[in-house]
Amino acid sequence: MISLLGAACGSTTCNQPAGGPGEIASAPDATPATTAAGGSLLAFVSGKEGKIRVYSVDERSGGLALLQANATDGLPSFLAVDPARALLFAVDEDNALIRSFELDAESGVLTPINTVSAQGDGPAHLSLSTAGNWLLVANYEGGSVSVIPVARNGALGNATDTESPGARAHMAITDQSGAYAFVPCLGADMIAQYAFDSIQGLLEPNAVPSAGLPANSGPRHLVFHPQGAVAFGINETASTITSFRFERASGRLTPIATASTLPEGYSGRNTGAEIAVHPTGRFVYGSNRGRDSIAVFSVDASSGKLSPLAEVPSGRGDGPHNPRSFALSPDGHLLYAANQSSGQLVAFRIGADGKPVPLGVEAQAPGVTYVGLFRFPGHRQPAPR
Repeated sequence: MISLLGAACGSTTCNQPAGGPGEIASAPDATPATTAAGGSLLAFVSGKEGKIRVYSVDERSGGLALLQANATDGLPSFLAVDPARALLFAVDEDNALIRSFELDAESGVLTPINTVSAQGDGPAHLSLSTAGNWLLVANYEGGSVSVIPVARNGALGNATDTESPGARAHMAITDQSGAYAFVPCLGADMIAQYAFDSIQGLLEPNAVPSAGLPANSGPRHLVFHPQGAVAFGINETASTITSFRFERASGRLTPIATASTLPEGYSGRNTGAEIAVHPTGRFVYGSNRGRDSIAVFSVDASSGKLSPLAEVPSGRGDGPHNPRSFALSPDGHLLYAANQSSGQLVAFRIGADGKPVPLGVEAQAPGVTYVGLFRFPGHRQPAPR
């Protein structure tokens, strides 16, 4: 069978992360991943406390040193970051606004640029287009998606387009080419599909306008495999992950198979939240709220199907933890789980086998709903405040 993902990631020659899975904080003889060249690794955290926290990441220990806790005027429940231009964008879920900031990567200080309407109630997600000149915003309460222009200096313009894909739009992203956009609609059990005009900032319903899912799936977030032929979507209500074949010429997603994020026999309350694919394309991660865990899957290079590989608790000590968000470092060596209920940011090392191993270190961020890891080229590792 011809590989959907290409020969490299289906063979033993596939690029694998350096460094073992040892617990760095508690095992001095373990070999940590080497700190990657090319600039500082920063973690960005936001949530219910109304602040955007910027941390310096110690890539050997997994430790987080707070640089700045930037106060905002609303609820920054989700962020998008442009490291090349040192810009940060935040939804303001309470006030239906999108805020733009300039970032000083040395100090972690955010300077507001401007604010525009999200053109819909309850913005829950935003992402930058491939070229970085547009923001796509999913308005959860309004069931809409908006396209907002981004100037080179980070200033936001008024929306060039607003569409109504379906109830509880939870995310809006483009594929790697930037030619197509996708909006998982939790309340409509489908992923809306658009052609994206990256010159005019316009969305046009695809010839096949949606990829349907079974009733009560609740599609929430979607990620594309690094090689682009497959995508993976986590379903909040069903606690499952669906693999999709992606036809790059038509911009169409077609379901391949669905795997549960829960172990067989589990009967407790749970909802799926975040999803990520490893930079090598060999592993997929999904978070469970209720079960309070990160589920790990291996990716079959021939079919794109997922097989359960491991499961790790997302928090330390007694819960509830509620891992609403988690993030991988750009090189795939580190994973940070953001536990909304316990306010814990918990660090894990990811080895060549794809399994997260807790490092025994954490930071506190009350009501955290988002964590993201980004490397800033040309910036030295900043000193903590």
